[in-house]
Amino acid sequence: MTIKAKYIILSRLGGRVLSKVKKYISMFILIAIVFALGIYYVVNIYGYKTYLVKIEDNEEVIRVSSRSDVVRDILNENNIEYKDSDTIEPALDVRVAELEVISVITSKKILLKNGNDEKEIITNASTVSDFIKEQNIKLSKNDMINVSLKADLKDGMTIKIDYVKFEKEVIMLTYHLRRLKKKVMSLSLERQQLR
Repeated sequence: MTIKAKYIILSRLGGRVLSKVKKYISMFILIAIVFALGIYYVVNIYGYKTYLVKIEDNEEVIRVSSRSDVVRDILNENNIEYKDSDTIEPALDVRVAELEVISVITSKKILLKNGNDEKEIITNASTVSDFIKEQNIKLSKNDMINVSLKADLKDGMTIKIDYVKFEKEVIMLTYHLRRLKKKVMSLSLERQQLR
């Protein structure tokens, strides 16, 4: 056998070995790509955590998902709007656990007409009664308010309080009317007895 024949035999044999090595390498690369895609898919799916956001205005509790565990990022990622004057519990920079409730209490601008005073107040109170207590307003049973104390506060609402004060003359007039009533009744009784 000549050197040329040996070279031809070795190259053919080497070619077969080389093609098998290429086949195994390409299979390994394919398996590695599938494995990497599987890990990427699992990380993306399980990288999200679920949180509950309670929005106080409509008592709605919604489920949201986020990769972050910071309240500010969770709200921003899910396009939940809030103002600086809103009360958010826990605070915006706090980390929360999965399925923890994030409460968003929206602030409301209320026009308060208290007697002769008129002012706009921003509050987080939920009912008129809570708002009156928050403002340290004392109401008597005779005072007039334009909305029910049990009513929910709405943004832009106007609350008008009129204080009713009875003067001494009104009380005296009531006293005299009662006395007059008694006299009329006694006169009618005397008239009946005369007949």
